[in-house]
Amino acid sequence: MNDEKKSMEVLSYIPQDNVKPSTMDRIRKRKLVRAYHLVDLNRGDTIVDVRVYMGKSASASTVYAAVWIHSDLVVASINPGAVHTMAKQGSWGVGTGSAGGYGYDKRSSAIAEALSNAGVKLSMDIGGRGDSVVVEALKAIGAALGAGNTVVVESFA
Repeated sequence: MNDEKKSMEVLSYIPQDNVKPSTMDRIRKRKLVRAYHLVDLNRGDTIVDVRVYMGKSASASTVYAAVWIHSDLVVASINPGAVHTMAKQGSWGVGTGSAGGYGYDKRSSAIAEALSNAGVKLSMDIGGRGDSVVVEALKAIGAALGAGNTVVVESFA
């Protein structure tokens, strides 16, 4: 049996921005509960901005996520020999996601859907697997976009 931990990779990134303004407005009217920012320390730029929201009611159970990916660093394919990127320099990938119900990590599930809707295809499913896998996925996105020295900054509300 191989106990080696597989590392997270981005299989493809084709920036999408199919989010209706009304969807983003609906999400932003909720309470911001967490944010993740992947920052390129060499350039001082935010590459990925993830915001997680919930309803303001104490009984709210649906989690919403919005993702913005700035692909200014993309110049070629993500993984030579694998799926190629179609990102242009200066383009943005934008996506939203949601997760409801009980019994699993809804935050990572909503983020997984938002990343997918923004055009990111990962080598592993991050939905329902918690914060550490979200951070790993964001760092993989940064590496795929050519950023070498990155940090994920988490904000809590």
